[in-house]
Amino acid sequence: MKNVFEYLVNPFKKTAGFNALFAGLAAMALTSVLAWFTGTRFDGVIDIHVGPSLSYLVYLIDLVIGYVSLVLFLYPMGALLSSSKIRLIDVAGTIALSRAPLIFAPVISTFSQAKTMTAYFLSFLTQETPDQSPTNMQFFLFGLSLFLTITLTVYVIMLMYRAYALSANLKGNKAVLSFIGSLVLAEALSKVLLYFIVMKQF
Repeated sequence: MKNVFEYLVNPFKKTAGFNALFAGLAAMALTSVLAWFTGTRFDGVIDIHVGPSLSYLVYLIDLVIGYVSLVLFLYPMGALLSSSKIRLIDVAGTIALSRAPLIFAPVISTFSQAKTMTAYFLSFLTQETPDQSPTNMQFFLFGLSLFLTITLTVYVIMLMYRAYALSANLKGNKAVLSFIGSLVLAEALSKVLLYFIVMKQF
């Protein structure tokens, strides 16, 4: 049990390089299919939303852009700050694996009641009477899905940080601050790319 917990918290000690990259990309491919079926958008590095059904390519592009944006900032940042010689495959592989838990987001969205609750909350802004008020169970499922999604997002960010710190051999404030800076820049880049690639094309 202890070994399972240690692997979930820091899988990169046992899985890195090409093995991590393969596992991460396989998880990304499966996540994109599940996202397509459930209408779950990953429209940013750390964004998860449920929306209308779109082309499968949109869901795949979401995940690819989020992943590539991270690597584009984390690898140069690590190479600049680390006293060790770091490899692109290590950063790319561990970051890909760190995002594998996103596969659970489409599963959570199946019971999120997001569309019903969104319409309900929007009715307050538009001052219109909703067609039907959500049931207590729908409120509960929405709250549960929100909690699980936030928990999943925090977990993935933690894994991404550990993947970066380990593959770049960085510790302390240098690792934390450079990761936060790279994450913010990657989020901004992913938003811009998704706007021009997805919004303009789909």
